[in-house]
Amino acid sequence: MEMGLLFLFQEEFVKGEEVGRLRCEHQYHVCCIRQWLLQKNWCPVCKAPALPSLN
Repeated sequence: MEMGLLFLFQEEFVKGEEVGRLRCEHQYHVCCIRQWLLQKNWCPVCKAPALPSLN
């Protein structure tokens, strides 16, 4: 498990912050999840695919 990357997702949301929601309904800070999705195509919590497969 990528504990260093998951640490980024531990902060609370602040009113007015941009929040992103994956298809699995998990929410993340947009800046954090963007960085994660550049490396992985799955939710860091439930491992559901973030984007549909092109296959």
